[in-house]
Amino acid sequence: MARMVPHRDETELAAHRPASEADAYRALRDKTPNEWLVIFDKRSIAQPAAASPTSIQTDFIVFVPEFGFLIIEMKGGLLKIDDSTGKWTRLNDKGQANEMEDPTAQALGSLKMLIS
Repeated sequence: MARMVPHRDETELAAHRPASEADAYRALRDKTPNEWLVIFDKRSIAQPAAASPTSIQTDFIVFVPEFGFLIIEMKGGLLKIDDSTGKWTRLNDKGQANEMEDPTAQALGSLKMLIS
């Protein structure tokens, strides 16, 4: 059972949206070794040189002693990427496509925040 920061009880997880993040929290908490550290829903402010501050939210940062760390950016629903444009879309419950931020760019932003 990994160490989870912050700790969330079942009442908090049941209320968390999206539910897929709560499911991943439970899986990481219950199915990973004790040595792992999982930081959940980390919010930070980054201010690159000569730029305005930017808010960054990271779903999961997982520290694995033998390997390093990984960043997990959760996305729910049916996702599509247009290979020619690189644009990501998510289908809503009515089947309509809505453009969304590139999750790999989100994870890269989190990585830059962590190492700077």
